[in-house]
Amino acid sequence: MTGDLKENLFNYANSLLSFYRNEPADSLGYISKIVSAPQPFQIDIYILKAKIFYVLGHYDSALSVTDSFRHFITSNSDFSDYHKQTIMNFLKHFNSMVRISKNKNVNKAQRLLEELELSTNTRERKWMIEMTNAMIANESA
Repeated sequence: MTGDLKENLFNYANSLLSFYRNEPADSLGYISKIVSAPQPFQIDIYILKAKIFYVLGHYDSALSVTDSFRHFITSNSDFSDYHKQTIMNFLKHFNSMVRISKNKNVNKAQRLLEELELSTNTRERKWMIEMTNAMIANESA
């Protein structure tokens, strides 16, 4: 394993660990140290960055990351149709979740939750269901 790849894996692993320890600022710090990464690894980096920005409440940054991610996926022919579809479904639902969070619309959040629960091929589906449920609970309280 080359030094760059080893360092990138170290930073990604720490970013992921920090994210799930509910330390999104630390997570963002680690992920920002990743310089270049192999293509499959970039998918996970894009997704984690979007999630970090969402949790931090930086909704415009989250949308910017997902826009770059969409361009990366659509301009790349190396991914199977299935993987492209799971990622595009993630982007669609994630962008809806961000917009709903910005506008605080419980009815739209409920519809998004229903869509997510019916979805079978969406990356990060479980996490988005948790976030949407939390959004509904916070607005209903």
